[in-house]
Amino acid sequence: MRIIDLPNEELAPLYREQKIHRQLGTTFEFETAPRIVVNDYLAISGWYLYRNHKQDDYTGAFTIPAAVTGFSDITINAATLDLETAQTEHRLGGGISFSNLYSFEKGKAKVPFEVQYLHWQTVKGAGGNQPKFFTDQVQLRLYARIFGK
Repeated sequence: MRIIDLPNEELAPLYREQKIHRQLGTTFEFETAPRIVVNDYLAISGWYLYRNHKQDDYTGAFTIPAAVTGFSDITINAATLDLETAQTEHRLGGGISFSNLYSFEKGKAKVPFEVQYLHWQTVKGAGGNQPKFFTDQVQLRLYARIFGK
C-alpha cells in the first residue's frame, strides 16, 4: 500500500508504496426488518441497521533514502493508515409491497408476483471514512414451480 501522512492525502509518490502488515478491525452488525401485513395484497415494512467497525491496525516503518526522494531521507510509518478507519453507522428505511399471491391461490390471477419499493439511508454515522448512503430499490419477484403442478 502507499503510506500517506494524512487521511485526506490523495496523491502519494511511488516510493511510498511498501509491503505492510494489516489487521482489520472487528465489525459488528445488527439488522431488523419488521413487516406489517395490511391486507391480502399490501404490506408495509421497516428496516434498521446498526454497524460498528473497530479501528484497523497497520504496521511497518520504512526509511526512504534521499537518492529516492530527491531531497532528504524520510521515515514513513504505516500506522498513519489507521487514522479514521473506525466507523459507526445507523441506517433507517422502509417500504411498501403489493402481492397477488392471494388472488393467484383463488384462481383470479394467472401469474403470481410481488412488487416492492424500499428506501433506506444513513441517518447517523461517525468515522472519517463513513459514507452517507441513500438507496432506493424496486424489486419484482415472480413465482414459478420448477417441478410438478
